[in-house]
Amino acid sequence: TERAATLSTNKLKMKDVLKKSNILIPWYKGINSLEELKKVLNSRPSDYVLKPIDSRGSRGVIRINNILECENAFEYAIKYSDKGELILEEWIDGHQISSESIVFRRKAYLCGLADRNYDRLDELYPYVVEDGGQTPSKFATEKLELKVDKLMTEVCELVNLEEGSIKGDLILKGEDLYLIEFAARLSGGAFATHTIPLVYDYDIVKNVIQIALGELPDLPSKPLNVKRYQCNRFFFIPQGTIKKISGKPKVSEDIVDFQLYVSEGDKIKKITNHTMRVGTVLTIASTPSKALSRASETIQDLKFEMF
Repeated sequence: TERAATLSTNKLKMKDVLKKSNILIPWYKGINSLEELKKVLNSRPSDYVLKPIDSRGSRGVIRINNILECENAFEYAIKYSDKGELILEEWIDGHQISSESIVFRRKAYLCGLADRNYDRLDELYPYVVEDGGQTPSKFATEKLELKVDKLMTEVCELVNLEEGSIKGDLILKGEDLYLIEFAARLSGGAFATHTIPLVYDYDIVKNVIQIALGELPDLPSKPLNVKRYQCNRFFFIPQGTIKKISGKPKVSEDIVDFQLYVSEGDKIKKITNHTMRVGTVLTIASTPSKALSRASETIQDLKFEMF
């Protein structure tokens, strides 16, 4: 519906609706000027994240921990907003999780739950750059899966999303489950196309298409049935020009997907968002640790000579 489309693409309107329905979200405020931003930091000191209301892929997303950072943060974030509007959110320290659900008759059915990897937060501060993740989430339990189902169904009813799919950006802090934002679409990053079918043996893309064609979908099992474990990591390299690339992985059963977006001679800029990754690797294994090890080995083996 038009309401679902509007609310899933305007972060400020989204938050206003979620707040009115008492869904747990971080404290937030719309920001239209540098003066307004400084006023908030003066009157309500805290750790924050500033982002455009209408961007994605972490473009324009930047952290602010004190008033001295306001000017740089505002100038950076506003460049990525077509509407010229920003949203300031309190930074919640917790475990960042992605959910993916199929929506049928205004009810959400969880298809996948992943841990998002933000190990680079300190290294790349103030930019918020994700470095892949692992599926299923190490926090996944039947109780949490039911909690996500209830939350995302509530969102679907709230925004009038009757069918299709919905992805959630969540933070788990103790027993509290915060909703950061949602999108009324399938996930990118091979989560919908590769990860969910491999980990849970469930074809979410096929079933979303079936709903669109007016056919009855097969719904995912409750609780989710884990068949194998997945890990994906991104390649990030320093600024400079790529002189030589070596150590590309060979095709194997455990490396499901390997992508390299750069070539020798390409110039690399400073990393400010996760769309600036130069490649990605996606692995599967019989245990979470094996999947992580395989991804880490691939990252270490790939060498970039810079000048």
